[in-house]
Amino acid sequence: MKLYWSYNSIPELAGLPEKDRYEICKVCFKKSNLYRYRYLILFILIASVGTIIYNTFNGFIVDLLVALITGGIIGIMGQQVAIYMLRPLIREYLSSYGKTN
Repeated sequence: MKLYWSYNSIPELAGLPEKDRYEICKVCFKKSNLYRYRYLILFILIASVGTIIYNTFNGFIVDLLVALITGGIIGIMGQQVAIYMLRPLIREYLSSYGKTN
């Protein structure tokens, strides 16, 4: 499985200007169901920050490091899932507007 570190590394968007890549990703993101999960993500972030603050004031530095590392891993995994779900929509958008590379 190939990892895409940003939306700029998606093969379907290669060769397009930066502005077009941004607009295509924005349109496809709105067409997807990913935006519906923003409240769940916000809840997870708030709960994580609360846990980090609680553990920091209690002196558990190891818990803080574990939370940061875990958050980073979850962030990378979430980005990969989002790109995986957006790629078919990007292909559909490009084929319907004739912007194939």
